[in-house]
Amino acid sequence: MLVKDIMSQPVKTVHLNDTLENTVLQMKDFDMGFIPVVDEEDKVTNVITDRDIVLRSAIDPRALSQLKAKDITKHYPLCECLPSDDVTIALKTMRTHQLHRLPVVDETGRIMGVLGLGDIIKNTQEGDANMIQPSDTLETLKSIYSSPRH
Repeated sequence: MLVKDIMSQPVKTVHLNDTLENTVLQMKDFDMGFIPVVDEEDKVTNVITDRDIVLRSAIDPRALSQLKAKDITKHYPLCECLPSDDVTIALKTMRTHQLHRLPVVDETGRIMGVLGLGDIIKNTQEGDANMIQPSDTLETLKSIYSSPRH
């Protein structure tokens, strides 16, 4: 099974210079806990999670309207996958980096979709070679949720 077969799309994004206030409103309006940050060419530069915003708000006295998305994007490498990747490759990335979601980008880095745990779980079924096997899903969940961060 390929990532493009199960990824969520279309994707809401914010730009590097968008305010965190706008970011929070986008996340609220579309019921998201994760939003990709893109540059002027719609290439993903990183992501912001609701946790990132809460933690930044706790240590930064400035209002969300004064902070930009680029102010809190993560300072570690972006993990992503391609639409043409086999889902098992994406699962390995999620396990290795303990991630709930991955941006799906084309070969130039432009956002195409998001692959999340919900997409994985909806496409898990034992005994069907066209679906994700429960053992792969369970191993991914165990890796993510057994981390000290959770």
